[in-house]
Amino acid sequence: MNGLDKPLLIGSTADEFDSPGAGGAAKPTVFPRETDTLFRAAVVRTARARASDSAGTWLYSFDWESPILGGAAHCIDLPFFFDIFGAEGVEAVLGSEPPTALADRMHREFVAFVKGEEPSWPAARGVRGDPALVFGADSTATTRPVEGAYDDVLPLIH
Repeated sequence: MNGLDKPLLIGSTADEFDSPGAGGAAKPTVFPRETDTLFRAAVVRTARARASDSAGTWLYSFDWESPILGGAAHCIDLPFFFDIFGAEGVEAVLGSEPPTALADRMHREFVAFVKGEEPSWPAARGVRGDPALVFGADSTATTRPVEGAYDDVLPLIH
């Protein structure tokens, strides 16, 4: 069993380890755009590796920027997926008024997927133009499918 017969929902946050920091202060990184190299390219590689399976692979990107962290940092999507704004430490990362409508949408998509429903956007194949559902696009609570949301990392894939 290699899991290729199971549907997969995979994505990353827009900044992962490259979050600019509160107030837009630049955060030093070991490599330029670590997020692209370590996370976003891995999302596309995974979709590409699973392209021939019939179970399907759906991509998402979490782009909502925390006013506390100044970006969409690593794991910031989890309180939204699980709709747990009241959990300990969440306010310290998301601020006092994170967009509940965004959490409602993400949680609804996640629960539907876990229950076996196919996501509301097309599956990906790890190629240019693949659609991804972008949560919190343009630093708002909006959600929309975006064709080619991961196209910028294709040159990093060997």
